[in-house]
Amino acid sequence: MALLQHLLVTTGVYDDPDEGPQALHFAIPMSAKGVTIADDWNSMGMRVTGSNSIIIDDVFVVEAGITLRGPVGKWVPFFDVISPLA
Repeated sequence: MALLQHLLVTTGVYDDPDEGPQALHFAIPMSAKGVTIADDWNSMGMRVTGSNSIIIDDVFVVEAGITLRGPVGKWVPFFDVISPLA
């Protein structure tokens, strides 16, 4: 369980030269070089939630680390399973 607290699951857009813009879904370690937690969550009464912004700057994601890929702006059927659980 502790491992899950050290991963950031996110989405990025890759402009594939053959398939056009692709939404890539992947996880990266929070300890990766280029991952920073910003100290910008200062709403009164909400600081304890730790909902700070996470800055990703020049982080390399290996091809094998991409768990889902699909065209930008189009619904991926996998979301039919994930959305109710999220």
